Amino acid sequence: MQRKGLLILCFITITGNALLAQRNGFFLAPHILTGFNYIAPIYHLQPQYAPANRGYNLSFQYGGCTGYKGKKLGVQAEVHSAYYQQNFKQNTLVGGLQLNVLQLGGHVFYQLKRIKSSHYYQTIKLGYGINFPQEATYHVKNSADGTNHADENIAAQFTNHHQISAAYGITTGHKLLWADFSLVSSYTITNIYKPLTGIHANNFFLGFSLSFGLFLNTNK
Repeated sequence: MQRKGLLILCFITITGNALLAQRNGFFLAPHILTGFNYIAPIYHLQPQYAPANRGYNLSFQYGGCTGYKGKKLGVQAEVHSAYYQQNFKQNTLVGGLQLNVLQLGGHVFYQLKRIKSSHYYQTIKLGYGINFPQEATYHVKNSADGTNHADENIAAQFTNHHQISAAYGITTGHKLLWADFSLVSSYTITNIYKPLTGIHANNFFLGFSLSFGLFLNTNK
């Protein structure tokens, strides 16, 4: 009876130490996001070429992330190349805006609870980032007469703009694997256009993020 109790105690101790050893560590991983964005309103030097917004538009962002995860709390730094677009339609005018930015930012995250007996945890995140415009193009077609208007490089109309974000998902740092799958939303809190344009606009994003990479355990 004593031997059986000792074996049970050893099993609990070993299992507990193994789980604890998987909690703390550094991670490095590629990171992608995809979802919908909405830019409003749109500015153009010639108002006749700025039709009204038309719905949400697909966005794609790719890059990498690195950080450190403690027992519950962690930090994550990120860099992305982000592609946004906004479609328009008003009367006979149909067109769109394409904007590419370099995105630098990060998140603070907290693991809420473990999912059953797995190594995965429900996780919430709060983040901040800065977007640096790289390229922007604008095109409009008049379906009535078939004429086209295009500006191939209007990045100079945009300014570096700041955004806040929030996420909820599942994370794990198990052995050598780091994995993160989250639902993410972000919103620009500063104007995406330069003051000289005389217009204030924001961008809203809602989508999913995914990262798989290397996890380095730092527990002794």
